[in-house]
Amino acid sequence: MVKVASIALFATAVLGAVIRRDVAETLANLQKIDASVVSLTTTVRNWDGSVLGALGIQTAATTVGNNIDSANSAAADETVASSQDSATLISFISQTGEPNIATSLDALVGRKADFQSAGVSSLVLSTLRNLKSKNDAYGATLLGLTAADQKAAAQTVLALIVSDFNEAITAFS
Repeated sequence: MVKVASIALFATAVLGAVIRRDVAETLANLQKIDASVVSLTTTVRNWDGSVLGALGIQTAATTVGNNIDSANSAAADETVASSQDSATLISFISQTGEPNIATSLDALVGRKADFQSAGVSSLVLSTLRNLKSKNDAYGATLLGLTAADQKAAAQTVLALIVSDFNEAITAFS
């Protein structure tokens, strides 16, 4: 009987470690996305208004999109997070991720005339639509992994991010 109890205890410990790893991995991926969003904002703010400089912005935006895709792929095989872990992820998104996304999108909109002068505003619009699509997919994945008692909070913060993107897309449409 001791062996069965030991095996059950070991299995519980391993399962707990896997679930915590999933949440830690998700948080690390969110932090990576956030860092790339902050980098994009800096690139936009430092842009010299040239077509060549716009390539740096496109590269930074591509990095954001790649990080979102990678995080979405990693999250696809995760299990539903606990209420506490869901709250941790929602807190990071609402207190750090969404504000940084809004700041980045505001920086892009603030340079709209410069993008028009450089002849790349249609590229910016296309990029915004692409990033929104990737964000929507990742948001849906994360929502599926959110504990039931945290879903409303998750939906609220995801709606803010969708609204941020919609405002920027409208500005460039």
